[in-house]
Amino acid sequence: MIILKNIHKAWLTFTTILICEIVVDYLIRINKSTPYALGLDENLWFSIQIVAFSSFTFFLIKHYKESSFTLKRLLFAVANFLISFFLYTVLIFGYIINSGIDSF
Repeated sequence: MIILKNIHKAWLTFTTILICEIVVDYLIRINKSTPYALGLDENLWFSIQIVAFSSFTFFLIKHYKESSFTLKRLLFAVANFLISFFLYTVLIFGYIINSGIDSF
């Protein structure tokens, strides 16, 4: 069970960081005078996403260092990364499309 805590930490930090980033960006945007004003600076926006993926990767690597290597574990790691990429795509692009950012 201790080993699974790293996977839970990975998912918790990843989703929390991305959701907090979206909430902060949204709050900044609604407090500006125009609806299409910039929220977070682009450098900060992408840096936060890099931190989210880095923390996710750190906890997954920590999980696999504490356990023996098997093909099943490798496939589980690949599945985690694919699911995280899908979640990232849904959250970020869903926010961008639904809020009308960079829309014509």
